[in-house]
Amino acid sequence: MNHTVNNTYRNIPFTDETPKDEFYSFFDASELRNLCDDEMVVAKKCRTIGTLFSENGRHYLESIESSQREDSRIQVSMMYMESERMPSVVMPQTVQLFGELMWRNRPVLMAWIVMVMSASTAIKLNKVLNEVKQLHGAVPPNMYQDDT
Repeated sequence: MNHTVNNTYRNIPFTDETPKDEFYSFFDASELRNLCDDEMVVAKKCRTIGTLFSENGRHYLESIESSQREDSRIQVSMMYMESERMPSVVMPQTVQLFGELMWRNRPVLMAWIVMVMSASTAIKLNKVLNEVKQLHGAVPPNMYQDDT
């Protein structure tokens, strides 16, 4: 049985009723570093999954797939957490973070919500969210094509 796939909803632009800034976009922890640049003034709401660890009293996030390299980690600030702040821990934890990515002399993820999960759950959820993002994610506005 033949069927057609309609992906036109991905190209519908955001409007005043549905502003883009109100949505949390999923990014793999390895992609977060590439999103930032020195000119980044506007914060981006994001959701990510990675390994959270503490070093010298500061929290850092890195991708589940990567080994610990200093250039791939992102600093995480727990200052604006809605729930109780996470203590510094010796063992790294796999987490899902909701927050805002900002530039403060370096990329910093201001965490609003931190959900600790098992490594197997984090790997599965990361894989599923990456697939959903590829299939159903909105096309960035700079990729819209004018018909005029």
